[in-house]
Amino acid sequence: MRGTILKCAITTAAAVAIAAVAPAATAAAPSSGGEGAALNFSVDTTVPPVSGRIPSSLAFAAAGFEFEPRAVAKRCSHEQALLNECPSGALIGVGKLVVHVVTTTFTRNTTFPLNMYLRTNTAVLGVAFIGGPKVVPGTLNTAGGVALSFNPLPKPPQFPGVTLTLEQVTIHLGASRTVVTREHEKGHNDDTVVIRKHYDLIRQPATCSGSWTSSVTLGFPNGPSASLISSIACPGD
Repeated sequence: MRGTILKCAITTAAAVAIAAVAPAATAAAPSSGGEGAALNFSVDTTVPPVSGRIPSSLAFAAAGFEFEPRAVAKRCSHEQALLNECPSGALIGVGKLVVHVVTTTFTRNTTFPLNMYLRTNTAVLGVAFIGGPKVVPGTLNTAGGVALSFNPLPKPPQFPGVTLTLEQVTIHLGASRTVVTREHEKGHNDDTVVIRKHYDLIRQPATCSGSWTSSVTLGFPNGPSASLISSIACPGD
């Protein structure tokens, strides 16, 4: 039996912090608090409480982290998402759902990619590729952290005699950009000053007491949802 249910990682330019629900947590110290980061979630869905069920909704969150929408230069409209024409400058993350397919003639894993684009400062559009692009509206909540939910998820195609089970869910959230502006400086030389401002989509909390909390929640058409909680070690722990 696979022991690790949920892994959540913070990626910085310096190092990676990883925390697992079971059987134990391991961590390598990331950079100091308040720096830019990327959030990575990985869920082994073959074990309880998910047990391979196909979810109808997906939400993930990291408490205390900050979200900076200026880290992406563009926005994607619903019409662009339907046509799979979202600008790359609106991309804030990627993910995938790995589904195990069993038929009378073959058995294989199929990966369904998910691209996440910023629509507004509080709305995200997920474009899932299931027999073509499917648009999944998402809600972004930045009160007390970063929380993103997709409900409902598109249903996978159903065929007679075919069994589908969910193997894995992975999510990567992060982006950055540097904005360059030029300002005319009044004075004797009448110089132009170049100003560079760097923005990170995700920033670590400035302070930490022991660890930060992250979670992934999967909803199902029948039965209760499955919430998986993980802790992320503070910088230097």
